[in-house]
Amino acid sequence: MVLERKNELGLILDLISSCLDVDPKKRPTIQGMLNSPIFMLDKHELTNAVRFSKNVILYRSPISTV
Repeated sequence: MVLERKNELGLILDLISSCLDVDPKKRPTIQGMLNSPIFMLDKHELTNAVRFSKNVILYRSPISTV
């Protein structure tokens, strides 16, 4: 578990570092960043993300008048 977090942190730092490259031609495109393993979800994460998004869309604040 700790190893996975360290690996994720390394991926995040690599992505940030590549975005900050002085040479714009070496910076990743939006599509390139979206293809990064950081943004890839496994089946469990995807299920949770869909469930969460449905809850957010259906949520209605108790103080809302709309």
